[in-house]
Amino acid sequence: MNRRKFLLATLASPLAVPVGLHARPVENLRRIGLVGRADGSPWEAFCEGLRELGWIEGRNVIIHRRFSDERNGEQLSADVDDLIRLRVEVMVAARGAAIIARYARSTIPIVFLDFEEWELEPIGLVENVARPEGYVTGVTTVSSLNTFIPGVAPTIREHLKELLPWGDPLALLCRPENIVDEQLVRDLRAAASAFGVHVGIVKAHSAKELKQAFARMAATRASAFVVTTNPQHWSIGRSERIAELARRCNVTPAHAAVIPGLIRYDSDLRQHFREGATYVDRLLKGATPAELPVRRTDRLELVANCCAATVHDIPIPDSLLARAGRIIPFSGPRLTPWRVLRRELWRDLKKVRG
Repeated sequence: MNRRKFLLATLASPLAVPVGLHARPVENLRRIGLVGRADGSPWEAFCEGLRELGWIEGRNVIIHRRFSDERNGEQLSADVDDLIRLRVEVMVAARGAAIIARYARSTIPIVFLDFEEWELEPIGLVENVARPEGYVTGVTTVSSLNTFIPGVAPTIREHLKELLPWGDPLALLCRPENIVDEQLVRDLRAAASAFGVHVGIVKAHSAKELKQAFARMAATRASAFVVTTNPQHWSIGRSERIAELARRCNVTPAHAAVIPGLIRYDSDLRQHFREGATYVDRLLKGATPAELPVRRTDRLELVANCCAATVHDIPIPDSLLARAGRIIPFSGPRLTPWRVLRRELWRDLKKVRG
């Protein structure tokens, strides 16, 4: 009899522990929603930022994730509606999902991510970045080609020296009505002269002028060009035209944000999403979007586009790939050998001259 009582007491003891000691009731957990594209966005960095701020999923916060194809507007709308139905306290939306959430019939605070500051006003996301009105605030990204951040140009010129070592002329493509950043031009020209490369400036606006600009590049035997103009000043049609002319004239976009270039500097997206977590933390602690001015992520990372390298038959050196924060992988056939052979011949000639 004693043994039977002992076994019953042992089996019943876990049931006697209060539920609150095992897990916090779901009703008391804070709720946030994430919505955006399924790939290409470092949402795990956002969740890491939340954990560092003390928000542990399953302990004091529930994270509802709704990721889908950004091109599917209907699905994004359904995802936003689903988060509204779940009554999340804060909605974190990236790219197109943020626009849909902005115009949804809801008063849920929205933290947008993955926009550049110049994009906010045209799409009506935020009108006053210093003091956002309504329920929307967020963090913007920055591109070195948009703002010519001090200190980036010297780094760009060193990268171009590694990327294009054979000494062909280099061209800077810009629009005539925009003021070219003189410091960037001076830095690139100084670097070019140091290793015997001529830098020419070509300006174009219309389709006809673009064709003439690439004709001038071909006449000077420029093997690569740098787009110095803000991407917002080129329409989608012009960007496609630039890419087409670059392929036709065999001129490589070495550093460009307008079209896929071999390298470029972009915002560090992981840091960008982590900063978004700080805004969610403040909103959950009682702040309102109007109290949180739109912040800009200033940290940059080197992006190496191996896919563009495949198209233009120029290999990206391992030294650059090792320093890249993000690498866009190859797609399609590998590099044709003649460019590789040219690089090897140039290196052998340099050794002989040295």
